[in-house]
Amino acid sequence: MNVPSHDQGSDLYSWTIEGLKLQHFSSSKTWSVIRERQPAHPWFQAVWFKGHTPKHAFNMWVAVQDRLPIRTRLVSWGMLIPTSCCLCSVSDETRDHLFVDCPYIKILWGLMLRKLSGSLISFTSWTQLLGWSSSDSTTSPRTLRSIAVQATIYHTWTERNNRVYRSQTLSASDLFRLVDRTIRNTISARKTRKEFKNLMVLWLI
Repeated sequence: MNVPSHDQGSDLYSWTIEGLKLQHFSSSKTWSVIRERQPAHPWFQAVWFKGHTPKHAFNMWVAVQDRLPIRTRLVSWGMLIPTSCCLCSVSDETRDHLFVDCPYIKILWGLMLRKLSGSLISFTSWTQLLGWSSSDSTTSPRTLRSIAVQATIYHTWTERNNRVYRSQTLSASDLFRLVDRTIRNTISARKTRKEFKNLMVLWLI
């Protein structure tokens, strides 16, 4: 390489991505080249969808990864605490029990599903819950399902923490009123978006 010299003119630089020279630097194109690519997970649409509430989606993502500080998880780290569920005190507190099998959460799912589908179906597994949230129907579009599921998971986890750390307790019906208000507020805040235009009517039916 020759020693730089002013006689050879000014130095030049260019951004080249996959053989194509760019006029300007593009952080998005650069990131798409250097990032580690992985196939999309089947639960992706149940967590990250257009119009999601960030704190609800993040809580849902941690739950999907099974990384919430559930009591059985804390005990596995060596903490000397009871493992019983904070909501029913019947079974050990695991993610699947807390959000699917617990009698308390079954009441919440029953109230929600009655509004969205008019039936008394219930979830039997975490996988079924994610599958229902990612599916679609004329009476309950995927966006509305995802909003309702994330709001229910978020407020259930908040209720669990309130019982553990604040000794505050809400009945399942009172907690569903909070979930209902959250869903209405979420839809109202995004009512101008295409995906949200008819959701309020479907939720209030």
